[in-house]
Amino acid sequence: MKFGLFFQNFLSENQSSE
Repeated sequence: MKFGLFFQNFLSENQSSE
């Protein structure tokens, strides 16, 4: 599912922000 990829990307970005 594309949604899963988007969700993972969002999490990855969030961690990068920290």
